[in-house]
Amino acid sequence: MKLLIKNTDNDGRFALIPDFLTTSWTTEVADSSNREELARKILDADAMVSMNWPTDMPPAPRLRLLQLPGAGTDSNAMSSVPAPGR
Repeated sequence: MKLLIKNTDNDGRFALIPDFLTTSWTTEVADSSNREELARKILDADAMVSMNWPTDMPPAPRLRLLQLPGAGTDSNAMSSVPAPGR
């Protein structure tokens, strides 16, 4: 399984995640300013941690978990989050 983190959200805290996982995960960081890289990496991501989810995010057909650890929803376009089973 693959966890994707945008580079703008990668402030060092996420380096600790593998220490807490009991299942096999790959953790990748994507350059959110490089749309081609982000689109390529998010295609097969199972989970993503991000402080925001704008309306122009590339498709994420395999995404099963979107963790938005920030407070509030003003930076999140929830209508663009994939629905379960799609």
